[in-house]
Amino acid sequence: MTTQGHRTLRDVNDLAAAVREDACLYLPERLHRKAVWAYLGPVLFAWGSCYFFLFALQPSIATAWWGIALFVGTAVVMCWWQLRRFAYRVRWVLNMSLRTLQSAQTAGPAIPLDPAHSIGIMPGPPDHGSLSCEVEFRHRTAGPIATLFAVELQSSDTETLSMQMGTLDRCVDELAARLGIRRSGGRLMPVY
Repeated sequence: MTTQGHRTLRDVNDLAAAVREDACLYLPERLHRKAVWAYLGPVLFAWGSCYFFLFALQPSIATAWWGIALFVGTAVVMCWWQLRRFAYRVRWVLNMSLRTLQSAQTAGPAIPLDPAHSIGIMPGPPDHGSLSCEVEFRHRTAGPIATLFAVELQSSDTETLSMQMGTLDRCVDELAARLGIRRSGGRLMPVY
């Protein structure tokens, strides 16, 4: 299955636009807007701290060509692993006109969606102005079928956490309506 030329989803606002406008959603494993340094910073800090301690304890090893090569090689591998771990990868393709869900990573038949299916949000615990959630498909008798994506909602200069929670709730409501399925589970924000 080709996933080229699709909209990149980085946050709930991208998701909201795609749900309204696109016939097919290419859903990544996680929606996030973090810069690459958010992932590389901790790795480079840990690497630098280890090198500092090695230099303090064994300066002859830390300044030897093979010691430097070993530490630089280790830093490159750690950065590569971290970037690969958090790379943007499409996990599911949700075709709203055909009402099917298909894995983008493994070959296999698409799952036809019918009224026995539902979509819901599983919120995690709030943590310092952020909230991690998972959006999943469920079946009335089989239970959870697939976690579509994970998203970390964070307050920013332009949006509060509650605004983003409301946007995610509306996205799930609109997805359920477009697919002709129901919404299951609780809401992130109460409806008044």
